[in-house]
Amino acid sequence: MYQIQPTPYGFRLRFAGRMGAEEMAGWAQESEHVLERMHGEWGVLIDMRELKPLDRDAALIMPPTQAKYRAHGMVRSAVGLHGALLRLQFERLAQASGIHAYERYLDTESMPDWEARGVRWIMDGIEP
Repeated sequence: MYQIQPTPYGFRLRFAGRMGAEEMAGWAQESEHVLERMHGEWGVLIDMRELKPLDRDAALIMPPTQAKYRAHGMVRSAVGLHGALLRLQFERLAQASGIHAYERYLDTESMPDWEARGVRWIMDGIEP
């Protein structure tokens, strides 16, 4: 399951459950439509607290779509997640897409105010 919600700072994305390649492709396609309307610089807060690690086919869709977010004006992103495996997977995907330097990973279990910290990173560049 995924959601794309506009916010004053850009977008809030939510990924949850076990997302396969078909659903990930749907997110990629919807993202392209949303990104066409974006101008200037903006950021993304991503809620992955309920996401299961991606299988290979779904994971292959993530880097080119992340790169499109960056190419359309994304300057920073913050990812709220739980679990070392998921963090490692998404750090690797962010490196492949070229957004790793602009993305911060927040462990939602040890950081209950992860959303507020993420928004501060997105809007003001304050390290979480």
